[in-house]
Amino acid sequence: MKTILNFAKTLINLVIAFAIFAIGLQFILVLMIPFLDLANFAVAHHLTLNWAVSSSLQNSPLLILLVAAYDGLAIFGLLKLRRFVKAFTLKNPLADSTYKFVKKATAFTFLLAIPQNILYNLGQTNHFLIDLNLTGYFFTALVILYFVRKVKAIA
Repeated sequence: MKTILNFAKTLINLVIAFAIFAIGLQFILVLMIPFLDLANFAVAHHLTLNWAVSSSLQNSPLLILLVAAYDGLAIFGLLKLRRFVKAFTLKNPLADSTYKFVKKATAFTFLLAIPQNILYNLGQTNHFLIDLNLTGYFFTALVILYFVRKVKAIA
């Protein structure tokens, strides 16, 4: 069982490392945009994320700041996840550290959803969408973890 857990941790750490590299590369490239010749350059066309942005906001400093904020927050969250995965053990999966991590992850993914939703809705003219999928998953896990811990404390 310990071998499977170590393999899973290694695999998760590799995926997180690749995600940090990819988002970090986009972060650096987005921060370089103000120093480039923007006469024939549209920011939204060169992002790795698939956001459609209206033509009036293509080279907006607001767009650059929002993408940089989103990327920075995503990297920060992935680093926190990596630290949690390294410290996780199967001895007590209902420990306070797990509960605190899921609680912080719920709040953090909500915070991360703000620039993500702003960026998505910049290009939408016919509807407004708020996407809180990841926050909902963490909140569901938090509620389940809370009640399981409460039942375990009673028993």
